[in-house]
Amino acid sequence: MDWLSKEKKDNFYIFVLGDVSSDKNDVMDFFGSLPAICHKIFLKGETDPDVDAADITIPNPSLIKLDEIYLLLSHGNFMEKYARMWESATPEIVMLNLLKKRHINPVFDSNSRACEVDPFLLDIVPDIFVSGHFHSPALVNYKGATIISNGSFITVPTFWMVNLKTRESIKIDFA
Repeated sequence: MDWLSKEKKDNFYIFVLGDVSSDKNDVMDFFGSLPAICHKIFLKGETDPDVDAADITIPNPSLIKLDEIYLLLSHGNFMEKYARMWESATPEIVMLNLLKKRHINPVFDSNSRACEVDPFLLDIVPDIFVSGHFHSPALVNYKGATIISNGSFITVPTFWMVNLKTRESIKIDFA
């Protein structure tokens, strides 16, 4: 938190992709400790309680547009089955394969109706695809898309900083 407080950036966004805590007070305290000058965006993980702690809370997954950049954000827990299907593929390879398929959840229930709107279909290819949940940080660039597995801030304390104008990505390792 000290490092974040010292950063003096304009339009600084902090994306938290879930699994902060199962306790509401912990989540509130965490977001309260983030610098006031930044925009806090929260995508709840499977353990997080329903709490209004961030500036914006978004559903899982979400495609958002900041300036001219499309970001696809996911907690990532539904991608575990693809890591198993694709013989223990790393998170960034799972994400890359899903991006290539233009669908982030291509295996679906046979009871689904084909005519329903599919929230997992990628009609817009994101510039940046970020997933939480997995505990191994990684970055891959593929045909203009930046794929980031943000890891776990507890087990592998890593912070990713991405300049949305230049798309330069910097891994900051706190281990």
